[in-house]
Amino acid sequence: MYTPTGERSATPHILESRRTDAGASVIVHLLDETVEHDRRIIDRALTFPGTIVCSDAAPLMWPAERHDPQSWPPPASLQVHRRTAGNYSKFYVRETSQMSMVAAVERCSLGPARVPQDDVPAMRRKGRVQTGCDADLVVFDPATITDHATYLAGARPSTGYAAVLVAGRSVVIDDDLVLVCLPGRPATAASGPWRKRRTLPPRPTPDRRQIRADGTFVVEE
Repeated sequence: MYTPTGERSATPHILESRRTDAGASVIVHLLDETVEHDRRIIDRALTFPGTIVCSDAAPLMWPAERHDPQSWPPPASLQVHRRTAGNYSKFYVRETSQMSMVAAVERCSLGPARVPQDDVPAMRRKGRVQTGCDADLVVFDPATITDHATYLAGARPSTGYAAVLVAGRSVVIDDDLVLVCLPGRPATAASGPWRKRRTLPPRPTPDRRQIRADGTFVVEE
């Protein structure tokens, strides 16, 4: 999809847009949730045991004059992927009951925190509500929490949040952003004791590979 207009372009138009508007953002749809076969794939992936859900942090795209990134609410011209706002929890918990609220919250908090925690010790204090952990908390109404973002308006804020706390300080109160409060700090590998990194096995050299007709590799031992 060509995000400046919302047009789902055919290949010739995409090629023309690359020539005339090379800096424009596009959204590539691999699966269509309105198609039953594709919906079953999405359902299985998101409800599979151990699946985690986290944002890929799509960049903000400014199609016209650049605005202050700290301004709120964001301008209507701002482009960002709608999934940044998140909407899976309301569907799988409230609308179809395919997942419990506890499971949905775990997949968006503790689960993602566990992935990098061996290399980023600060993540051992994330996604947990217990003594000694960071006071990063979200208070929401499970009956009303929802997203409002669309592919044409990806920056529309979600609602249903009574409070969002970062390091114990309120950054959202009753769906309103507290602009003067910026308590967040980056979590990096340098924020804790260095650990010996795992050594990956060497990649096979090209002369040991055979390429099948479908494009996959066969590696000779």
